[in-house]
Amino acid sequence: MNRYPHKLYKVVVTDITENEIGQQTGGEEQTVFVSDCYEQVMGEAKTYSMPNGQSFSYSSKIFLPEGVEQIPTGTRVEVREYDGVIVRLKGISNRPSGEDFKHSRLWV
Repeated sequence: MNRYPHKLYKVVVTDITENEIGQQTGGEEQTVFVSDCYEQVMGEAKTYSMPNGQSFSYSSKIFLPEGVEQIPTGTRVEVREYDGVIVRLKGISNRPSGEDFKHSRLWV
């Protein structure tokens, strides 16, 4: 049994540049593979309150292996089935956990 049966991608936008005749190019969206993961669907959206008083809603919790790149808050992400084709979730990261003892978590 695979502990991380899904794949996490982040959506990045390429920089806008000007070519030799002054036309703007770039600014295109690309999905970049981050890591294998496990998405746990929470059902209805839940609200998390942080000690500083800030709160946010999330409907999925994503578990990542230890040592994976941290996804900053506000980053657009996609979770796909292991084949990399079928999209399970599209959303915006609300809060990365940092590195926990054996894995990292991301709330979307």
